[in-house]
Parts: sequence; structure tokens; C-alpha cells
Amino acid sequence: MSATEQMQWFHRTFEEALNDATINPTDEEKNLKLMKLKKFIDGKTTQTGMTFKKLINEHPEYSYTKDRPTEQAARATYYQGLQLKNEATVRQLVQEGWGLYFIYEGQDALSQTLAPSIQDFANRYHIELVGISKDGQTFEAINENRIDKTGRVQVRYTPALMLANVHTKALKPLAYGFISQKDLLSRFHNVATDYQDSDF
Repeated sequence: MSATEQMQWFHRTFEEALNDATINPTDEEKNLKLMKLKKFIDGKTTQTGMTFKKLINEHPEYSYTKDRPTEQAARATYYQGLQLKNEATVRQLVQEGWGLYFIYEGQDALSQTLAPSIQDFANRYHIELVGISKDGQTFEAINENRIDKTGRVQVRYTPALMLANVHTKALKPLAYGFISQKDLLSRFHNVATDYQDSDF
């Protein structure tokens, strides 16, 4: 019997025992059988966990915490490194001619809340930002606004953030809805690397 066949058999056995104990809550024999099966599962899970701990030390290249520490004292250093990497990516994109389109509905409360944060982000990283209003109402919080009278800028949802290249005229979706500056910084790196460089 293959491993898959064994697991299929065990799942059927466990499910039957679980159902049997559930509909017979006072039957001690049926509930004892379920307890034994659960203890068996716990034992296998513990054995697997200990084997993994041993293998991680023998093969550290598979350790998640080698590059992504989980201890609080080390996480600050890890996140600082991520931020520096993401900031370098933003600077590189700016040098390559990428700017930012903030597409919004002027009467939308979420867009109104997001606007000052986006302008602050653009100022901080020297990104050319253009706000594009879809309904003709613009935001004073955005330094440069345009009204999309012709409907040339098409997005599925607003507010939306798009990377726009002044040289190639290329557009790349960056974010939809509300987004924090921290997450926006990370999103720049995601798009620049075509989501190939994990930041989890």
C-alpha cells in the first residue's frame, strides 16, 4: 500500500471514528477510540517537528529564520535592511524616469484621506507625482493635478496608484485602495523586481 493509499485509509478511519463519537457522546468505547487516534496523530506530528529541527541544523539553507529572524530583538534590524533595500529600488526607478499617477475620485472620502500621505511619500523620495481626477474635483493636498476629461486613464477601481515612465510611456499598476507609506515602499520593490524578490 502506497503512502497516499495509507493516508486515505487513515483519513477514512479517523473521520468514521470522529463521526461515531460525535453522534454517540456518552459511549466511552467510541470516544476512547477517537482519543487514541488523536494521540497517534499528535505523536506523528511531534516526531515530524523534531525531525525538521534536526534537518534544519544539518541543512541551514532551508531555514526560514536564517534570513528572516523571528525574535523581536533581531526583527528591527531585518526590517531596517528591507527598508534600505526598498528605498534603493525607489531611487533607481526615479533615475530610470518612473513617476507616480494617483488616480482618484475627488468626492471619494478614502481618496481624500490617502492624498496627503501619497504627496508626502512623493516628496520624501523625490518622485514626480501627478494626481488624476476622474470626476473633475481635485485635491489641494496634491501639488500637481489633472482632470481626465477624455477618459484616457482607465483603472478598474479608485483610488489607484500607477507607475508611469516619462520616457517609454509605460504604465504599471502599483496599488488599489488605501495603502500605507510602508506598504507602498515595499510595493515599489515588488513591481520593480516583477514580484520575484520575496519580502515575506
